[in-house]
Amino acid sequence: MGRWRSKLRWWSEREAAVSEGGSPGESGRRLVLLRHAKSDWPDVADHQRPLAKRGRRDAPVVGRWLGASGYVPDAVVCSTAARARETWDLASTGLAAAAPGAAPAVRYEPRVYEASVLGLLMLVREFDPGWRTALIVGHNPGLAELTAGLAGPDAELPAGYPTAFVAVLGLPGPWAEAAPGEGRLLEFTTPAHRRGAGLPTPGNRRLACVEQGEFELGTDGPSAILVGVDDSVTGLRASAYAAGLARRQRAKVIAVYVAPVAGMALASSAGPSVAVAEAEAHEAVAQELAGRADAMARELGLSVTFIVAHGDPFTEIVRVAKETRADAIVVGASLKAGHRLMGSLAVRLVRAGKWPVTVVP
Repeated sequence: MGRWRSKLRWWSEREAAVSEGGSPGESGRRLVLLRHAKSDWPDVADHQRPLAKRGRRDAPVVGRWLGASGYVPDAVVCSTAARARETWDLASTGLAAAAPGAAPAVRYEPRVYEASVLGLLMLVREFDPGWRTALIVGHNPGLAELTAGLAGPDAELPAGYPTAFVAVLGLPGPWAEAAPGEGRLLEFTTPAHRRGAGLPTPGNRRLACVEQGEFELGTDGPSAILVGVDDSVTGLRASAYAAGLARRQRAKVIAVYVAPVAGMALASSAGPSVAVAEAEAHEAVAQELAGRADAMARELGLSVTFIVAHGDPFTEIVRVAKETRADAIVVGASLKAGHRLMGSLAVRLVRAGKWPVTVVP
């Protein structure tokens, strides 16, 4: 803790801190991170996915907020993905509306697409020394991890990093010296918060730590909930939670059971009879779960689709989520000790950053 305190004092002594809504100090820099707005899921490659209707509505909102707050970048480094480029095209119109004449140079950088937090940090260190304020338009989990990583140890971090979030970080020195824990989170906001609070005034700038995640409170919610099901205790709890959520949101449920593909390995090592027995056991589980899904639909008046897939649970759930256009995922927590080290299905889904994920214990 003493090391962190000395860093914070060093920041103050160099007078490099960035005040809220103010300008960077002589040696400081200001980094603005903008996640692309909400995207659509047509049958195209991930890199080509466009913005959804809500995304096209949200992007200008954050642009206007940037201009009204005084966060006009000297340069923009944008992912080459279509949804990121479209986000900046729309955000820049909002920026120009709030700050007439604002037209920062834009560089479309392939490295931002699918960049890790370390890759993004290395990119920041390469920024032109003449830039005082720079903006990155990119993706999660990289931008979320960079926000948390650069912010100081006493930062009040947001509970979630939804699409079109904006994080403004003050850095105490030149870009080349950017380092974890040495920044300061000046502001964090989302389109939902901006519509609720209005544009900031000099006396009304504050850190907006939102907890609503991907959806706008009171106006938005999941319309298709995918739930991973099996015959475990946590799997059954996840089903019950998803049913309750769907009932409240008037959403449909896609229940997915992923049976492992182990028959071939067993056939070679333990004989075909064991492989057949295992396949029959999984079929029995699938039939039982299908019956429960049908009963859930009848008793609660829900639209429930039951799907059986075979293979890796993460791969199959992601595939089905894309194909069915699910916009929220519910899974049970893993009870296997090995998953604490290697990463459970829930952890992998959260890291994917494509959908809001609820993990039911």
